[in-house]
Amino acid sequence: VILDDVDHIQQMNPLLSPTNDVLPFSSLILVTSCNKDVLIRWGIIESSIYKLTGLDPQQSKELFCWHTFHQSHPDVGFEKVFNLLLKTCGGLLLSLMVLGAHMHGEKYLKYWEAELQTISNILPTDMQSRMKISYDILDQQEKNILLDTACFFKGKYRDTTIIVWDRSDWEGELSFWNLQNMCLLEVNDKNEMRMHDHLRDMGRDL
Repeated sequence: VILDDVDHIQQMNPLLSPTNDVLPFSSLILVTSCNKDVLIRWGIIESSIYKLTGLDPQQSKELFCWHTFHQSHPDVGFEKVFNLLLKTCGGLLLSLMVLGAHMHGEKYLKYWEAELQTISNILPTDMQSRMKISYDILDQQEKNILLDTACFFKGKYRDTTIIVWDRSDWEGELSFWNLQNMCLLEVNDKNEMRMHDHLRDMGRDL
């Protein structure tokens, strides 16, 4: 049984409760969610939760190639600009698919070079609109903190940043925890605030 894109605990109860008397004990139930807290609150053991990461360079290249050229390698002469465009995606599946489809059928190298320059500054509209879905479901305080991070606090120390938010009468710790559970913010091993570059760019545009 697969439950995809669960974003509220109330979605879990009616879907799973009736299965207790139907499914065999050895059945496997897979749940995907952008919010880890939903899974934990429903009773899923944290060690059973797998966090998806970006694709590795080879996987990114293959996916981007198939969406762009409908083959496993870039066309001759496009290798350099292709690799630069690939780098802007940062292994993000959505970016690779949307940008690959965006570039499909374009046979002029000058167009690719111009598009690379544009994308370095502004994300394509369709990519940004899809990413904005994650932003739209946040409450106002979470939106403020996400935009704050995009504009000012990416790369800053987490604890210092939360103190700033708390002094602004925002629930910094709680909001950060929620955003981290939704994979919108994270902290590296140096306790610095991190977010994907495309999410940062979208936040700055907003």
